[in-house]
Amino acid sequence: KKEIINKPGPLDDSEWAEMQKHSLWGWEIVKDHPELSERTKRAILEHHEEKTGKGYPHQREWKDVDLYSKIVGISDIFNALTTNRSYSKSRNPFEAFELMKDKIQHKFDLDLFKALVKIYGGQITDLKD
Repeated sequence: KKEIINKPGPLDDSEWAEMQKHSLWGWEIVKDHPELSERTKRAILEHHEEKTGKGYPHQREWKDVDLYSKIVGISDIFNALTTNRSYSKSRNPFEAFELMKDKIQHKFDLDLFKALVKIYGGQITDLKD
């Protein structure tokens, strides 16, 4: 719903529950598409699963989440942090990396994070898994 996506402040519990359905809805749209690979379909479904097993929509164990899903997930986080949103101003890449490192490491694979940082010419040596 547009009003949820464009809301300028934090989502309430019912809005957040609605927002968490988007990966299931996306998967429903593509699940029978013959030209998309199963890994692509899985990435649409699993891109909000977390290392802690508390992601959505299925709270999968991290070992059961496909690598492509993990790549799409960390890319989605980085994109959300580096673009203007109704609820947040964009950050530069290094501000985004700092926030990811300091506040939300539980959401993504640390090896993928290190690789993403290297793409931007940085390095991280003090991550703890």
